[in-house]
Amino acid sequence: MTLKMCNDLCKEVGAKFYGAQGGTECFCDDTFGSYGKQVDDYCDRACMGFLSDSKITSALTKSEFCGGDKMNSVYEVK
Repeated sequence: MTLKMCNDLCKEVGAKFYGAQGGTECFCDDTFGSYGKQVDDYCDRACMGFLSDSKITSALTKSEFCGGDKMNSVYEVK
């Protein structure tokens, strides 16, 4: 999964937000924040879709991480 893949999936179902979790999971919803904002460092899992491309893997930035262990990186669907 990549952030773009998750965004596109959630856009198809008409959701307002998407959450990436654990590097492999994507969640779509119209609301978020039930558990409040957590420290950004908890969202430290690379998006698994990026790991197959060594050029991209070496250039990962925080915006290319897909959540953490039971933590979502949440974005607005574009």
